[in-house]
Amino acid sequence: MDETDNYKREMVLLYVQFRNEMLEIVDQNKFLQSFDDNKDAIMERRSQFESNLNIENVMRELETVMLLQNKDNSNLREEESRTAFVQQSLGEDDAENVDDVHQIVPRQGF
Repeated sequence: MDETDNYKREMVLLYVQFRNEMLEIVDQNKFLQSFDDNKDAIMERRSQFESNLNIENVMRELETVMLLQNKDNSNLREEESRTAFVQQSLGEDDAENVDDVHQIVPRQGF
């Protein structure tokens, strides 16, 4: 079953009244004729429940914005972190600060 047929079957199932799905819709692909016969009614009923927004596009745009925001924020935090580390590592005369190396206590095994 191709996408068009699947779409028509779904629209008939959602917006056309029936008593027995197997007999009135599925049997011999009766949904194709039912869709053609009720197309205007289906579109009218559908418009009551669906807005004009394409939710898939909205979700893709939202995901893209969130990814860009997270990327920008993480890059900014990384840069701030690096800058703070370098400033802390360098002394007043831009020489590496190694005075805390002498405070390291060697450990004996784990």
